[in-house]
Amino acid sequence: METAKEELQSSNEELTTLNEELQNRNQELAQANDDLINLLTSVEIPIVMLDAKLRIRRFNAVAQRKMNLVAADVGRPIGDINTKLPVDGLEDMIREVIDTLEVKEVEVRHRDGRMQSLRIRPYLTTDKRIDGAVLALIDLEEFRKGMTARG
Repeated sequence: METAKEELQSSNEELTTLNEELQNRNQELAQANDDLINLLTSVEIPIVMLDAKLRIRRFNAVAQRKMNLVAADVGRPIGDINTKLPVDGLEDMIREVIDTLEVKEVEVRHRDGRMQSLRIRPYLTTDKRIDGAVLALIDLEEFRKGMTARG
């Protein structure tokens, strides 16, 4: 009886330790998620994250406006959405980035008439696995205007 009681107490201590570790991990994940949301909200660059099957994982508010996205687009393939970007072979370019790990950059004229640089980078997990791609759209006219103002 005494042995069973000691084993039960030991199991309870292990469960308590495990529970504390899980609570700490959850707090870390919540902080990382808050950081990501704040970063995406703060930058004025349209950013879209895709999974390995080219489905939209996440995007920021600027991407929502500039690329014609809505919340319901999360989980949809990027090829099913009219992004307002006249880019031939966008899906092929994204797949190539995922396959080769080489960043691609193409200049496009947005439907609003402004020149944009579309940058496609591989989406890397913390354990260095490729799990999709990240698209960023840089307004070249704003960028050049800023460079001229500094120079």
